[in-house]
Amino acid sequence: TGGGDRCAAARQAAEAAVAEAEQQRLPAAICRQRRVEAYAEALLREPEIQQLQAERVRGGVGMEDLDEVDSELEKLIKEDLAELAELFAEFDGTLEGVLQQHDVRSLLRLLGRALTEDDVRTLMRGLDPLGDENEMFGDIGFKEFVELCDMRLHSEKLYLRAFFRDRFRGASSNCIQPHLRDVAEALQGVKVNVRPEQVERIALDLGHAVWAEFVTLVHETELFVLTQRCRMMEKQRAWERAGFTLEQVSKVQELFDHFVSKTGRGLRAEELLYIVHQLGMTSRSRSDEADMEATAYNGRDRSETMSLEECLHAARRFLDKKEMDARSKELRAAAIAGIPHDELDYFRTFYKQLIAEDTQGNKKDFSYFALCRGVQVMGATLTVERNAELEQMFKEHAVSSGSSQLLHLPFPKFIVMIGSLFKADFANLRTQSARKDEELPRAVPSKVKAISTTSKFMRRSRFAR
Repeated sequence: TGGGDRCAAARQAAEAAVAEAEQQRLPAAICRQRRVEAYAEALLREPEIQQLQAERVRGGVGMEDLDEVDSELEKLIKEDLAELAELFAEFDGTLEGVLQQHDVRSLLRLLGRALTEDDVRTLMRGLDPLGDENEMFGDIGFKEFVELCDMRLHSEKLYLRAFFRDRFRGASSNCIQPHLRDVAEALQGVKVNVRPEQVERIALDLGHAVWAEFVTLVHETELFVLTQRCRMMEKQRAWERAGFTLEQVSKVQELFDHFVSKTGRGLRAEELLYIVHQLGMTSRSRSDEADMEATAYNGRDRSETMSLEECLHAARRFLDKKEMDARSKELRAAAIAGIPHDELDYFRTFYKQLIAEDTQGNKKDFSYFALCRGVQVMGATLTVERNAELEQMFKEHAVSSGSSQLLHLPFPKFIVMIGSLFKADFANLRTQSARKDEELPRAVPSKVKAISTTSKFMRRSRFAR
């Protein structure tokens, strides 16, 4: 999909707003804000967005089968689209009219929905059900982004309706009186984490009766509106901390203050990357430098520096991109190796255990010695000839490790190599691994699941046929 020429009018409006602001010699930050506002307003004036807005109000964003769509919910729907347009304009710094997959994850977090990489992929796959599930979904335009948010909202509605009708109400009453603790538990299923006392405060603000820690909700819509109000707390946390823990924010602030005290200004992209690297969130590479620069200067003049809040959000978008890219590589590797996606975590456990037990490695990277140990755990016997063959295969898959130039296998490469070993039946690995599976009761408990999964994969893999 994508924006393309469909956002030409919005792009022209944004460029005109910037030109006018620059003519008035306004600061760069004000020029950028004018650009965002003009872009967002122009997006909302697009005919297809006007039509979508009308459909959203008429249909209640998928709420048409609720008991009623009240004025409060309709107000939320109308305000929601304006918020989406402003966020889209903020993230689309190049005015291309599209967002990438990692941008969608960052945006949804700011909307109070902290989704995993797979959650985002599944959600975006709904826009193209026939696409290759192992590939990253392409860029999406504003209309597709709104539709994606509506799909998420609809799935949340179905989840909350199930709680209202099936768990809370039963068959004999139209209203419900759930315990505040149960409401808080229900909200966790739609990525809203609040305490019962917080639910109580918001319920009272909305005019619901609360007695002895039980809240009265008359309509399904009231549970949905209560959820949306509680989600405001998630959004506030996301804006304040950008998805980082309080401890992480504190460490970033400490390093940020150190730079400011030395330079008397905010941070630049390369300095933010240094902070992210110092906190152990990523390794430092040329690709990281390019990604951080693109993130930090998205729609921003390169003469500008970043405040602490801007640093947090730039760092989060940068990390979202790395995590989404990494997950895509893992899924492609799993497809090549024939490993089901839901079993990747067991292989990851095995991978990490082998690194931890590698006495000749650096405890961070997967070395050749870790691979030897893994192959032996799976049942292969390494003769001199087999060792030489395995080392050659390792070199074909491995990458260099930073400045040390030591070869290692990143997790996706490890997955591909496991598939290659099974495909080649290296050192009778299929037979030996199956035998190991029969001996699992005598295995080390922490490795049982990983070894069992490896063995089962081998037996049903296309390489075993």
